[in-house]
Amino acid sequence: MGSLVLGGAILVVAFLMFTAAAGLSQGSAPRPAGRLLRAAGLLLTVLGGFILLSSAVVVIGAGQVGVRHAFGEVDPDPLYSGVRFVTPWSDVERFSTREEQFPPVGAEVETISALSGEQMGMQVDVAVRWQIDPAQAPRIFRELGSQDQI
Repeated sequence: MGSLVLGGAILVVAFLMFTAAAGLSQGSAPRPAGRLLRAAGLLLTVLGGFILLSSAVVVIGAGQVGVRHAFGEVDPDPLYSGVRFVTPWSDVERFSTREEQFPPVGAEVETISALSGEQMGMQVDVAVRWQIDPAQAPRIFRELGSQDQI
């Protein structure tokens, strides 16, 4: 959203520069200040357009799925990997679709003491492996939040 505001502000400044350049160019001989303002306005127009266009393009990496949301509404269609065009005011939350484990590999795993069917004592290491279904990512975001909150 910040890049949308920045791009719009730059385009407004460029418009004002073009207007000022047109005012300075009226008359018999064009002034150098008018040419300079026109060139700076053109440069700012290109910069503002680039910022607006870049805020509308999102790249979703391999092994990820995106969820588009704006103004409190979550789009029910997930964004699969690749280059995707979104409205500039939308935010995209990325979720990993790779298999994950909790606790992570190499971390301290919780050990549970239990009895077997033969009443023998045993120690069991517990870890959970999970993976997000890409089609369910919008629902997960709506109900649980971002991937950091899962």
